[in-house]
Amino acid sequence: MAHFLVLSQVFPPDAVSTAQVMGEICEDLAAAGHQITVLTTTPHYNPDGSSDGRHPVLPTWIPFIRKSQLGGVRVWHVMMPRRSRHPAARLVAWAWYHLASTALAFALRRADAILACSPPLTIGVSSWLIGLVHRAPFVYSVQELYPDIAARLGVIRRGMLLEALLGLEKFVYRKAARVTTISPGMRRRILEKGVPESKALLIPNFVDLTALRPLPKDNPFARQHGLVDKFVVSYAGNLGLAQGLETVLAAADRLRNESGICFVIMGGGLLKESIRRRVDDDALTNVLLLPYQPFERMSEVYGASDLNLVPLAAEAGADALPSKIYRILACGRPILAIADSDSDLGAFVRESGCGMVVPPGDSFILGEAVRAAARDRSDLATVTPGRSPDVVAQYSRPGVTARYRRLLEGLATRNADDEETPDLA
Repeated sequence: MAHFLVLSQVFPPDAVSTAQVMGEICEDLAAAGHQITVLTTTPHYNPDGSSDGRHPVLPTWIPFIRKSQLGGVRVWHVMMPRRSRHPAARLVAWAWYHLASTALAFALRRADAILACSPPLTIGVSSWLIGLVHRAPFVYSVQELYPDIAARLGVIRRGMLLEALLGLEKFVYRKAARVTTISPGMRRRILEKGVPESKALLIPNFVDLTALRPLPKDNPFARQHGLVDKFVVSYAGNLGLAQGLETVLAAADRLRNESGICFVIMGGGLLKESIRRRVDDDALTNVLLLPYQPFERMSEVYGASDLNLVPLAAEAGADALPSKIYRILACGRPILAIADSDSDLGAFVRESGCGMVVPPGDSFILGEAVRAAARDRSDLATVTPGRSPDVVAQYSRPGVTARYRRLLEGLATRNADDEETPDLA
């Protein structure tokens, strides 16, 4: 069987969505008989919500390197500080991860193929360098389209830095054997950037229907936080610029006198403290702030929620399809998407019938949608539950991870054939 090397900046026990997706892909590759080695970080993005029982991160004889096991997968963790608000500190941390993981990869058994998960964009450069040494092709998996999102959000302004990142993006796309995206819109975008159609593959994210299941509203999480008798509008995930959560807080402000409605915001990120200050300063007693919740409790979290928010700022919506939508659908709960109607997220929610779509940046429309749903909950009964045959067929874990397996196996076989064929030129 083949040896596949996986580079991902987040990985279990970190509990953010991308970490869970990559962990499950690797577990299924290992279950198929392949040897899988992962180069990642210690939990830093979401340390408060990390699971610590199933696969603890243990010290090694190598300074600043830790190790763990996940379902037969060998995982090497580069030690990282907690994610910082300051761009310079984050840049130093990124550079350290790339240098340490690349150096470690050079000492590992030769890989037959490499899977690299973005962001960051620079992980593609590391994969290319490792591929040169290992004589292995790499697949570049685009989970978020950078630097496009950063530019649209104003994090990176037009100038030499943006031009350099766009040039780096083209380099990574050119060197990758395949480029995968998770939504049709993202695939169209990379085709516009010059990636050949044969090289650009659409492989959506997925959900493990055995790990997440529908639960009643009256469950331990709801009882713990006094939510059983409330109409709960929840958001769980990163608290950053791309989510446009200021609109959610403004809608909560408009509904402060609706005693039966409660907004629950769970997670962490760059805007966590500013959101907390806004809630305190405006005395938003109808907003409950909680830290990241362990993955094992997400069925309870979604079960307690009458509406599950999937918000995207207008600047980010065209290039993103949050993987949390699959988790929500697995739990059979309705989605309230805050996104442009023509975005991938908006189209997904409309076409699947799994919820409602309201435009980003409009707290009035969002507030009225929540108010109407709370007053006439029968409307929510028309929402198609997430365990429909279409969802199971297209977005279940076995079907999607098998596509990654076939892709990597094909590249590994082709790579082996190329090495065995003499160069007659």
